[in-house]
Amino acid sequence: SELISFRINGVITDLNIKDDSTLYKKKDKIFVKGLGYNDKTPRASNWIFNIANEYDVKSITLLSAANQTYEIETFNDTTLTVGSKIKVTSSVGAVYDNVNVISFSNKSKFIVQGITSANLSSTIKYKVLSKINRAGSTNYSDISQYSSDVQNVYVGVTSTFVVSSSLPNYTDPLDIKDQSVTFSGSFSGDTFTIPNHGFITGDSVRYTASSASNSFGIDDLEYFVNVIDPNTLQLAFSSANIRLGRFISLDGTKSVVDNKLQLTRLFNKELSSEKAIRRFSNVEKSNHKEITQPGEIGTLVNGVQIVNYKSLDVVNYGDITSSLIIAPGSDYDVINPPNVIISDSVGYGATVSVSVIGGLERVDIIDPGFHYEEVPVIEFTGGNGSGAVADVSLTPYTYSASFRADSGAGVGVTVPNVDLSNNQVAFSTYHKFNNGEEVFYRTFNQNSIGGISTDSRYFLKVIDANK
Repeated sequence: SELISFRINGVITDLNIKDDSTLYKKKDKIFVKGLGYNDKTPRASNWIFNIANEYDVKSITLLSAANQTYEIETFNDTTLTVGSKIKVTSSVGAVYDNVNVISFSNKSKFIVQGITSANLSSTIKYKVLSKINRAGSTNYSDISQYSSDVQNVYVGVTSTFVVSSSLPNYTDPLDIKDQSVTFSGSFSGDTFTIPNHGFITGDSVRYTASSASNSFGIDDLEYFVNVIDPNTLQLAFSSANIRLGRFISLDGTKSVVDNKLQLTRLFNKELSSEKAIRRFSNVEKSNHKEITQPGEIGTLVNGVQIVNYKSLDVVNYGDITSSLIIAPGSDYDVINPPNVIISDSVGYGATVSVSVIGGLERVDIIDPGFHYEEVPVIEFTGGNGSGAVADVSLTPYTYSASFRADSGAGVGVTVPNVDLSNNQVAFSTYHKFNNGEEVFYRTFNQNSIGGISTDSRYFLKVIDANK
């Protein structure tokens, strides 16, 4: 809706004096013939007005004394409608209040009911006062305080402004549905029998319990409906859970009285006057086609808004453009980040890349190193981070390297494991020894190499990384 602002005042401008007028002179007094602009176009006059007007009665005729029905004809056309309440007064002081208009012959002749023993003498004059009609409802009695139909119409240069409450005045009171169901009984599990619940799958509903001891034992919150049949339904915390088959299950058996489910969009809503002014502008013809959006498209002659057939419910489809992290978690490995798995019964092919952020929690030593002559400095690279530092703690330990004590070629080498002719020993991996380093030779109760003794001390000469 668009905000409409305007001012109503009593200043007369641009007085239009017809060319064939004569005998006018300066400072002559003029008299206002009518208040407002008398617009007879359908846009301004074809409404059911709810205005307290008074009409002089031309004639009044008794139709049925038993039914208290009379036919009344006024000198001028009225704005009355079937169901209007009027007051009829006579020149001798008789007053007939709350008289009902039940039918019309034309705008000035109509039949009423509720006048008792009217004096039909031709010397008695009658007047009809139209009363302000009020809206009525069988289940929303408070709306009787609001006037119904159209209160007034204001005419602009290119637009007409209509004031209405969007509440009608019908002969029968409105029976307005608040899209709720009140139920009682014993319930258990995740399937609830509620006769004629009126919901469809996917509806967002609000659950209301009478008290804490008279409830399902669930919070008074928004839930989503999965309909099994017109009398049976299930509730889920989200619409996605309906597709996944995850429904709310009661803890044991719950016996409740007058609990309620209602569409969320109508929860705690009251019926009242709309208090709106609507603008109707000149129609602009165009060959351009426009998509009709859900919502209001017009107004009935009684001021009630017309809503088109398009629902505000939507079905979303297309690519995933963003994702919302509800629970980020903790203690992830920045080198091996977690995988995000998207599981959905409808969509497919979606992937999400994970970016792990946070601080340095620990350092796992894969290779502690060897032969430090001073405390090393640790540098951190990669991981898209900065500013991480770590202190080094050096501890002594006994290092050993194993080899096969035979003349065969070990794994990873092309020379014999033990070469007695050259006094050499070969290792399948980097031995990490330094030249001249003191070592102990141990066989662990296996065959020993000729020329050296077990548990004896020797000094090394390094040939290469493996010998």
